Amino acid sequence: MLGEQVVTDEVLHTVMAEVESILNSRPLTKLSPDPRDEEPLTPNHLLLLRVNKALPPGVFGITDSYGRRRWKQSQYMADQFWHRWLKEYLPLLQLRQKWTQPHRNFKVGDLVLVVNENGPRCQWPLRRVLEVYPDKEGLVRQVEVKVGDKIFKRPIVKLCLLESAL
Repeated sequence: MLGEQVVTDEVLHTVMAEVESILNSRPLTKLSPDPRDEEPLTPNHLLLLRVNKALPPGVFGITDSYGRRRWKQSQYMADQFWHRWLKEYLPLLQLRQKWTQPHRNFKVGDLVLVVNENGPRCQWPLRRVLEVYPDKEGLVRQVEVKVGDKIFKRPIVKLCLLESAL
């Protein structure tokens, strides 16, 4: 991730703290049995005994990585880690299916993690499946999820099943 960048100890320490925050904010399971509660249980709940609501400080570009402002450099590197985390870790959570054998389809009420590559850092949008759309073979390819006040159809490749409905 560093490439040819030269970083100070303080920048490296800041980046590692940001990475720790990202890793400890990932959802493990639902927090309460209430279906309207979309807050997940995270490692931060167990480590800090509270949720860490650290919001991303801004948008940082490649020009920030070589500047004299070390804080912007560390934030840019944390953003780079977030994007790699999304590309390399989230696909491991998604069940890859070739549809050659019967597998579990998404069902109404499933708790899913919505994959959003353009979302801000450390945001893990959890949603409940409202409706499923099977194809002519009975395999679910799209589902409806509620995001805020709106309902969206999402392909199942953009969702990670976190917990199945009963």
